[in-house]
Amino acid sequence: MEQSKTSRASRKNIKSPTRCFSLPSRRKKYSIQGYRRDSTIQAVDGNCITCTEKIRVSSLEEIEPGDHVVFHRLGYEHHGIVIEKDENSFWIIEASKPSGKWKILIEKNRKVFAECDRNISVIHYRKRYSKSETIARATAKYNEFRQTNKYNYHVFLNNCEHFASYCATGRECSMQVNKLVKNINPRSLIRYVRVNMLGFDLFDYDDKLFKNLICDDCLALIKSIFSVDRISIRKNEDIEKGDIICCEKLQDAVVLNVFERTDLHARCLIARNEQFGRKIETTAIKIDWNGQYCKLNYTSPTYDVYDPDEVFQRAFRVIDQKSSKNPIDFAKWCKLRFELENWSPS
Repeated sequence: MEQSKTSRASRKNIKSPTRCFSLPSRRKKYSIQGYRRDSTIQAVDGNCITCTEKIRVSSLEEIEPGDHVVFHRLGYEHHGIVIEKDENSFWIIEASKPSGKWKILIEKNRKVFAECDRNISVIHYRKRYSKSETIARATAKYNEFRQTNKYNYHVFLNNCEHFASYCATGRECSMQVNKLVKNINPRSLIRYVRVNMLGFDLFDYDDKLFKNLICDDCLALIKSIFSVDRISIRKNEDIEKGDIICCEKLQDAVVLNVFERTDLHARCLIARNEQFGRKIETTAIKIDWNGQYCKLNYTSPTYDVYDPDEVFQRAFRVIDQKSSKNPIDFAKWCKLRFELENWSPS
């Protein structure tokens, strides 16, 4: 009996042969984690979500050769470069998978506008090549592929959006991937919800977490906009039509009209983003002269601003429209003549 116990104890101390060495890793060459640490994901000047704007098109006349077009599909977007068009269709060069094949190729394909169900947008860049140069760049890539038959496609590092942005700007960028990387980072997602849904100031954004969405030039501009002084509203003279106001429970709003003034308070009509929605709405509020409300001190010459009537017109024309998720919010867009003039809240 003692001998059997001893033999069992000795067997316990013998290591399994499979534990004496490590198996080769089956980890793929690329991963989301590795991509997140890669410095190449940083948004470059001219390609970030503030520099660019997607504009939906409703007719073929709104599409021109040289445009970077986006096809909105369920769960993702597909990108290409328009090289020519005719009466009811247009030709694009794109990185896509041909029918019946598994490999991604650079192809020249004809798209019938009516068959696209109008789910098409055109990307407008702040900085880009001319449309003729863009066509030439896309055509050169297409001809190069036909000669070599090689295209190193990667869904995160070299997809159809990388190809199209390279042709238009000379820089490879995929905002789809950048947004995905941001959203799978828990800290980043929490901050994004705080700012975009709860109305916290964008100035709380973490540079490191959002470097893949906003380029350095735009981040510097945004910080200057959001670091403005705030003046407490304590008397009638402190509030006028066209002002931007806020308080602890109210995100930035545009004053459309002051329709009642007394020694104790004023009543105003304001335009703002819905608190938990994505539309621009109007509402009437009462402002007591107790300093609870503040006015953002956007004054010349420090800031280049629209006059009050223009602020009113810019706000009024987008009321009831869907609001953008762009980091520069609606009220500041109405007030400021900043460099990113192609942005709009709809």
